[in-house]
Amino acid sequence: MKAEYRRRLMAFIFFYFFAMGVSLIIGDIVSYFREGESIRVSKYIGSLFLAAAYAFLSRNPPKF
Repeated sequence: MKAEYRRRLMAFIFFYFFAMGVSLIIGDIVSYFREGESIRVSKYIGSLFLAAAYAFLSRNPPKF
């Protein structure tokens, strides 16, 4: 039971980082085309979230 809980927690953390990174990057791209703003800091923060998700996944690979 504890292993199942840990696996679900790890999957939640990974998908949280992944979703935050993707949403920040997509939001920055949409605001660039809609309002003509330059690339903001949120793109770089989104990249950091994606890098954190990748590092988390490489450190804790899923076991199927």
